[in-house]
Amino acid sequence: YNSLGMIYYSVSHFSDALASYQTCYDIMNAHTAADHLSDESLLDLARLELNIGEVYLKTDYTKAEPYFDHAYKVFSSQTGNDSHLTLTALGHKAKYLHQLGKWQEAEAIFLDIYDKSSGNTSRDIRFLRADAAHHLGNIYSDYLPEQAMPYLEEARDIFMELLSLTHPDTLDVLNTICTLRLSTEDNYPDILENLQELLRQFIKAYGINDPNTATIYDNIGLCLYYMGQWDDAISNYREAIRIDKECYGADHESIAYIYNNIGAVYSDSDRPELAIPEHNTALTLLEQAHPDSMNLDLAQTHSDLADAYLRIGDGDKVVEHLNK
Repeated sequence: YNSLGMIYYSVSHFSDALASYQTCYDIMNAHTAADHLSDESLLDLARLELNIGEVYLKTDYTKAEPYFDHAYKVFSSQTGNDSHLTLTALGHKAKYLHQLGKWQEAEAIFLDIYDKSSGNTSRDIRFLRADAAHHLGNIYSDYLPEQAMPYLEEARDIFMELLSLTHPDTLDVLNTICTLRLSTEDNYPDILENLQELLRQFIKAYGINDPNTATIYDNIGLCLYYMGQWDDAISNYREAIRIDKECYGADHESIAYIYNNIGAVYSDSDRPELAIPEHNTALTLLEQAHPDSMNLDLAQTHSDLADAYLRIGDGDKVVEHLNK
């Protein structure tokens, strides 16, 4: 059941993966007494908890933390603070913190893993270093883009050496590099060509209806937006939304930013009246995900709505959304 869950997870069948992992967990608990677990059984259960938490990172990240915390506690007590298993659990916790918006805490953990892996030639540790470098590059892309590329290039090189150019882990880093280039360069035809090749590779690696493939459609849409190819940009954004809805459901928070991207296309192509419904859809999704309203994406959506209303001359709505 654990192996079946891993297969389901690899093809983004997250509910099936979670059900398989839970069945495995139930069977293991039914055949072992909680107070008489062997060290190996403790480690097996902790590995399973990592798998369960990883699914929740994709579907409902608010549920992931206790699985990562307990796995870390088991690994650190059984194998030491610097073991591969302990650092893996830490890396998962950092991914959770990053999704939660606590990027400084996530950054500190990824830097710790990156530093501890320095000079270690173990294959498992080198994978951890590449993963930490990838996530550091991703974090720095948002606020220190000049520092991001060296981390991303190191992650790319490790994955290419240990895996291949077309392995999903390598492709994910190459996509992040293209994302960074979109914000730091203006050679959009070259970036578009790279993204279109990545799309072909992602479809081979993941399939057409996979959220990883959807990220490429979203990036292609962004590149076309920068090139002023408005309708083609929207078409790619719509395909990204279609895939994410199929994988996550229509109410998942991750879809909100794509609706905002479509709204931006409509506003910048002098169609602000069409932008407002897109931003409102994003607003609804984000308000459902963050009922306390303390979220930067939610603030950005209000700002985008204020911009759209300004373009159509509705001053009251502009003030309302800017205040929020």
